[in-house]
Amino acid sequence: MFVSTFVSYYRETKSRMASKIDKTYPFQTKNVLFYFLFICLTTLSLQAQTTIISPTGAGGFEFGATFADNGWTATTGTATRNQWTCNTGATAGFSGTNAAYITNNTAGVPPTHAFTINATRVSHIYRNFTVPAGETIINLSFSWISNGDAARDKMRVYLIPSATTPVYGTALTAGGVAPTGVIQLGGNFSGQNTWANANFTIPAAYSGTTCRLVFEWSNNASNGTQPPAAVDNISLTSVAPAPILGDECATAIALTVNSICSYSTYNNTGMTSSSTGPLPICA
Repeated sequence: MFVSTFVSYYRETKSRMASKIDKTYPFQTKNVLFYFLFICLTTLSLQAQTTIISPTGAGGFEFGATFADNGWTATTGTATRNQWTCNTGATAGFSGTNAAYITNNTAGVPPTHAFTINATRVSHIYRNFTVPAGETIINLSFSWISNGDAARDKMRVYLIPSATTPVYGTALTAGGVAPTGVIQLGGNFSGQNTWANANFTIPAAYSGTTCRLVFEWSNNASNGTQPPAAVDNISLTSVAPAPILGDECATAIALTVNSICSYSTYNNTGMTSSSTGPLPICA
C-alpha cells in the first residue's frame, strides 16, 4: 500500500511541476531532476525498523506458559527455591496474559510472585538475539517491578556473549567492552513496588553480531520486601541510520545521464538568496 501511495504521489508531483519545468529545463535535465527526487524520497522511506524481540510476542511471554515456548531459557533450582517462572501470577499491572517473574513455588497454580527472604539465591532468564549488520541504532525497553532490598535483593540486566551461559546461584560480573564483554545495562532494579518502564540505547558495536540478553535476580539471606522482580513487554529493535543526502562527494548519489548531454558550471561564491545562476543546458 505504501509503494502504490508513493508512486501516486510521485506522478502527481511530476504532473504539477511539468509545465513550469518545461519552460526552463531541457528534456534530459528535467528527467535527471525527477530521478534524483525519486531516489532521495525512496531512500528515506525505506529505512525500515527491525523488530528483534516483540513486546506482544516473545517479549511479552505470550506464546505459551513456559520460557521454552517463548524462546527463553531459565536457570532454576528446586521447586521452592527463588527462581524465574513464566505464568499469570505476577503482581497486577502487566500486559497480556503472562509475565516473567520470581517465585518461590513453581508448583503453585499459578506460581506466586514472592521470594524467600532468608535464603541466598540467583536466577536468570536469557535468550540470544542477532542485530542485522549496518543497523546501529538499537533500542531495548521493558516493563518491570522489583521491590527487594536496594543493592542486596535486586534485578540486573546484562548483554553477554552468546557462548557465555549463566548458572543458577552464580551472579554475573560486569566487565570488558561491547560486544565481547559482560555489559550491564543500568544499575540495580529494586525499590519499585509498582510497574514501571525502562529504556536503553544499546551500543552500536552489537550491530552485525549475535549476543545474549540476560535478566538476573539475586537476593541475600536477610531483610527484603515483596514483591521480587518481574518483567514484561520486552522490546528490542534496530534500524540503520538515515543516509546523509547532500552535495558532498562522500554522500553523492551516482545518476545515469544521457550521453549526449553536457552541462555548464558556474561559481556561486558571493551569491545571495536573490541571485540567479545560469540554467543547465544540453549541447
